[in-house]
Amino acid sequence: MDAFFDKLDLQKLGFTGTVHKSEGRPPHAPGVLLKLYLYGYLNKIRSSRKLEKECNRNTGADELQIKKERITQGLAKLKERTIKYDNLQEKLNNTDDKQISTTDTDSRSILVTKAIVEVAYNTQNVVDDKYNLIVHTKATKVNTCKKSSGEYHRL
Repeated sequence: MDAFFDKLDLQKLGFTGTVHKSEGRPPHAPGVLLKLYLYGYLNKIRSSRKLEKECNRNTGADELQIKKERITQGLAKLKERTIKYDNLQEKLNNTDDKQISTTDTDSRSILVTKAIVEVAYNTQNVVDDKYNLIVHTKATKVNTCKKSSGEYHRL
């Protein structure tokens, strides 16, 4: 029944005019009222009080349907993420790198202090002792602050 009502164009059928005024509660959606009317007609329920009781009695089934839809959506998102991370793992397995940045391919997780890790670039600079001018600069993917010290000492 829900699939049938979801395909109906209620505006074309004349179910319009649900304007919310400043006082009182907001109106029910026209589609919901049409479903309720048809439910009452099919089940030979003519009294609005009996329809109200029936709505309260069947609310549990509606809540279960909503929970089921949310779980299904959550599982679909989880499946997408799993596929994404499986692809990243495969890419990582095919390279010599030990990590992959999903935001910037050149940046890496770098240890700033003992407990703080940031995604950044690791640049190595060599300066001369006399004037403190930069002699050589290198951006590396290696996370070590002493990488260049011996390598460029002889310059």
